[in-house]
Amino acid sequence: MITLASAVVASMAFYFGGEFLAGLFTNDAAVVALVSSQIGLLILYQFGDATQIAFANSLRGIAHVKPIMGIAFVSYIVVGIPVMYALCFPFGFDISGIYLAHTISLLTAGLWFRRTFSKHIAQL
Repeated sequence: MITLASAVVASMAFYFGGEFLAGLFTNDAAVVALVSSQIGLLILYQFGDATQIAFANSLRGIAHVKPIMGIAFVSYIVVGIPVMYALCFPFGFDISGIYLAHTISLLTAGLWFRRTFSKHIAQL
């Protein structure tokens, strides 16, 4: 719940202050506009990231760490890279495809970590 709350707080900061935050790093209006156009996808990313962090750390907490690397490899490399390629090039999502693909790979990992955690807890 703490991780989810942190994702909500970060998402609200990005939603309400994204343009201001981007302006702290650059004066280039085109860059600020590009960053601002990606805020919605950044918010989606926060929830995928919070899910994978919570359940990867849950697996660490119960000392069931062996599956983490395999799940991460499949989620980020086997799923993430082809999805990113497909979204960016054939589907033409450009930079938005990168955010979407990373969100998909994070959610894949998070849900798989959750499933692994639940199965291991049920066996205890």
